[in-house]
Amino acid sequence: ARQRQMGQRVLDWYSHYVRLHKRMHRGRTPVALVTYCGEGGVTEGIRRAGGSSHGQDLRPQDAYVRRFGRETFSLGDSRSPQEARRLVRKSGAFMIMGSPPCKSHSSALMRGQPSEPPMIQQTRACMQEVGLMHVIENVVGARSELPEATILRGAYFGLKVDRPRLFECSFRLHVDRALKEGGDSLRHGMCTGCRRRWNRLDAFGRPELRTCCQGNLWAVQGDKPFRCTAGECSDAMGL
Repeated sequence: ARQRQMGQRVLDWYSHYVRLHKRMHRGRTPVALVTYCGEGGVTEGIRRAGGSSHGQDLRPQDAYVRRFGRETFSLGDSRSPQEARRLVRKSGAFMIMGSPPCKSHSSALMRGQPSEPPMIQQTRACMQEVGLMHVIENVVGARSELPEATILRGAYFGLKVDRPRLFECSFRLHVDRALKEGGDSLRHGMCTGCRRRWNRLDAFGRPELRTCCQGNLWAVQGDKPFRCTAGECSDAMGL
């Protein structure tokens, strides 16, 4: 709870930048183009920070439209610079943020082939060609494709998930020491416990038959959460 409060204080401080942007642009709310928008997790974060977004995805996203409005969503290929430029002109966006498919790098992929290929290189090339400030987000398994990325974890913001994510930015990303030190300290007491998908191994390399504890983390893995409900997972992520 203390770390959640600290995270909120940090985010409240950064809201100064939103107010400055509005003053510099005659009161206009800053807009981000969110590619691969899915059902709108990134867009919700931008909304909470005081901004607004225009989302793009290759597939219809009914949940996104219900929550944020049909006028804020477009169908299209998020790898296309031409499409991105058109949406930037339409929305007045000053930056682009994209979360290309992570299935090729995800720890949740246990067998078979990923349903979508990795698209990080194509996404980066598209954003660079458009020329605005940009951010690419992905799972930690994509470190080889995002070698300079900054990692953010749920513990930094007092959430009940570890859920580490990489953020590669075209600008310097600063993580406040209060978030980093407080979050790292909190992680020492965090465990998935009975919600662990694979058993711990003992000193001889054999799976332990008993769980270590009840756990205080939720194992949110795509659309197949393990031993927890969708509601518990959304609460754990602060959604």
